Amino acid sequence: MKRNIIILSLISFFVTAGLSYFIVEMLYKNNLKQSLNYLKDYSVSIVDSLAPEIKTSFSKSDDIGLLYSINKLSKFKNITESFILNKDLIVVIDNDSSKWNKKYPQSIYQNAVSAKSNLLATFPDFSGFLYSIPIDDTNTLCAIISAQNISAQLNGWKIKLYVFSFIVSLILAFFIYYLSKILFLIPFNKTKKSLSLKDKMPKTIYSQLIDMVMVDVSNLSNDLNAINDTSNLSKQLLAYVTEKYMYIQYEVFAVLDSNAKIIYCIDKNNILFGDKNINTHVFNATNNAVIIKNISTVLEKQEKISFSIDDIAINVIPVKNQEKTLIGIVIEAIKIQEIRNV
Repeated sequence: MKRNIIILSLISFFVTAGLSYFIVEMLYKNNLKQSLNYLKDYSVSIVDSLAPEIKTSFSKSDDIGLLYSINKLSKFKNITESFILNKDLIVVIDNDSSKWNKKYPQSIYQNAVSAKSNLLATFPDFSGFLYSIPIDDTNTLCAIISAQNISAQLNGWKIKLYVFSFIVSLILAFFIYYLSKILFLIPFNKTKKSLSLKDKMPKTIYSQLIDMVMVDVSNLSNDLNAINDTSNLSKQLLAYVTEKYMYIQYEVFAVLDSNAKIIYCIDKNNILFGDKNINTHVFNATNNAVIIKNISTVLEKQEKISFSIDDIAINVIPVKNQEKTLIGIVIEAIKIQEIRNV
């Protein structure tokens, strides 16, 4: 049962974690798409707003005004670089002076220079965009729009969601485990323990008597009239034995009816009785002359007799009802050594 609950908890964990992964990925891609669209729209609008100023400075050969506008454009958020390329893909002016006269041979720049209108292209490594605006027939204004900040922010957000989803999946798995344990495992173990204790618990005289009667019921007499006549005496005898001997354990314990026939007998080592079957007359159940003699005396005088055979102390006890009628005999035997130990 515990193994099944653990498997159920693990399955719930993996299912929840798997669903969380797909949900986080969907949310990440959706947010990335929206953020990139916003980035493109915002950055393109900034470049478009400054493009006329740059075109004017470039056409008038106003180097100071042109450099100022180029630097101004590069300082906007997510615009990492702004420059002008000529038709030979060589930088005419750049916000970073170290890149002046640098050549950009990549195809993305070739497409930007050859385009006759504004063009927004994505870099092959998806790090950002190149937005280009033709200034004249031979020169093109370019602005590099970086998406790295957005990617870093969304990646951090995605990692947090992964961690949160993992914790939620783990908590849910533990919740299912303990809930299943409370609802199923604990009651199951209690029932199992109860049954185990019941199996291990030494049987009382009463339970053993009932078991023997159930097992040997087929051996009982079919004479219903005889049963009816002795039923009251048997009930009285059973009540006496249950009350007096339920929790006492003996090497030999036997209950005889008023006719000296066995009603119940336990003698695991066959110390006194060879035949322990119900309804067997005691004289046929044992070959011990001493026990037969003493039982005969008890039947006659209806008084308790105590004696010993070898190292076994034996009591033969007559059982009478309230009317002082003999209803049976109880035979108990225990090793003398055990009596001394007690």
